[in-house]
Amino acid sequence: MNAAARIVILAALLAVAHLLAPVWLWTAALPLVWGATLTRSTWEAFSCGLGAGALAWGGGAAVFLAIDARVALERIAQALRVGEPWKLLVATAATGAAIAAMSALTGRLLREAISGGTPASSPPPAPSEPRRSPRS
Repeated sequence: MNAAARIVILAALLAVAHLLAPVWLWTAALPLVWGATLTRSTWEAFSCGLGAGALAWGGGAAVFLAIDARVALERIAQALRVGEPWKLLVATAATGAAIAAMSALTGRLLREAISGGTPASSPPPAPSEPRRSPRS
């Protein structure tokens, strides 16, 4: 499965979890488990969490901006002195992306710490016999 498909699947899981129980903790819990179980590298975990968090939170904010919540978002933008509501959308997507990326990365790093590291990150084996220098 390619990286884009993984991002979309994780974003869909986040969206469904937020619909069932609207708690922001899902943004940290699901990528943590995802990163610990379904990724092959730290970079893959981080990028998957980053993309999925941005899609899920940015998509949710875009839906609110598109429907009748525009008036409320304009008032919130005025109260926070950010100007336009689309700036809130960008800030929301960035916040979700940061939370999910760090959570997925944490999951991956915990997995590596518990399992003793990956073959790529372990040190090379020590030689069985010490090398002898040639005698002249």
